[in-house]
Amino acid sequence: MSLSVDRLNKALLALFSTPERISTHRQAGKLLAEAYHLYAREAHDVSGDSPTNLTSQKFQECLFFDIRMTSENFAAQVDRAFMTYWMGATFQTLFPPSTGSACPSVGGTGVFTVETTSQVTQVVVGAMRAALLPVLMVSGRSAQSKALQTAIAMHYATRTAVTVKIVGLDTTLPPAGPVPIINTCGVF
Repeated sequence: MSLSVDRLNKALLALFSTPERISTHRQAGKLLAEAYHLYAREAHDVSGDSPTNLTSQKFQECLFFDIRMTSENFAAQVDRAFMTYWMGATFQTLFPPSTGSACPSVGGTGVFTVETTSQVTQVVVGAMRAALLPVLMVSGRSAQSKALQTAIAMHYATRTAVTVKIVGLDTTLPPAGPVPIINTCGVF
């Protein structure tokens, strides 16, 4: 699988179109975290590896909604939750990245024979906040429109702000190799 705006839109629409089922701010945070996790757990790195340690609780623990919260404060909270959710996430290392990837490998022959680690090493601070704030500043939209615009913003931030570093060994033959090799790319 891969990241899908449609999957995130459907999860957010279920949340936005039935506000009567949300009785507390904590429950709203839980539902938002679950919607994002449903989407993000389908991510993969450039070699097709899936994340192994993502949980909706990591996202939810940063959310403390308040009825008086401004759009800026809400976007900043979601940004912190996003960073907490992704930072340090590890991916199973089943398949070496293919040659000719969108993110070239550095070191040795440039072709992996084996991956040793695949982990999120950077999440751009403020990326989710910057993506969400324009959406949050517009009021009076339908639940469908809010869900879609929010999904697009969250998808954009996820695809552009999360960096995965894959480390492994290349195809250089012994005795000179194999040589360490690194690939740095986003999530897909």
